[in-house]
Amino acid sequence: MASSTCDITSMSSHTGTSRIGVLSPSELNCLIKDEQKKMIIIDTRPGLEYDISHIHNSIRAATGSFLIRRLKRGKATVAEVLSDSGRVIFEARSPDSIIVVLDNSSTKLIDVDSMLYQIIVKLSESEKNSVFFLCGGFSAVKQSFPDLVFKTDIVHTLGHQLRQQPVIPETSSISQILPNLF
Repeated sequence: MASSTCDITSMSSHTGTSRIGVLSPSELNCLIKDEQKKMIIIDTRPGLEYDISHIHNSIRAATGSFLIRRLKRGKATVAEVLSDSGRVIFEARSPDSIIVVLDNSSTKLIDVDSMLYQIIVKLSESEKNSVFFLCGGFSAVKQSFPDLVFKTDIVHTLGHQLRQQPVIPETSSISQILPNLF
């Protein structure tokens, strides 16, 4: 299947450092559709948000304040804050891979205590790969390109789990309930 080629050299940097590029959701869509580009997408949203929905093939980064401090102080690497499966993908990346980092909706890199900021800074300092910040984050992609988003059917999953639970019969006597608890 033929695909158009995205020109990442035209993507501007609004972050104050020439090592970090900024992508719009439409540019990300173009890169994802371009089969010639090797790309890693790192999602820095909280785990539950990621579990509910995320961009196809993205990697989840842990977001705890302890990990952010360790990353900020140089006591942890970017690979160490990624999920186990994500770490394997990240460590196996090729030198020409494009790395895109996103959160829920940031349009600027201003929160120096965020995982988004720390990952982007660490990658820009140490990587030979092209590093990009996704302007507008996951929310912008979800709104503009819903076909790029993987959604978990939480209601169906929870409903199935609830149906698997044993039903305790209604009764007024505690002695009749106890045998059903074990």
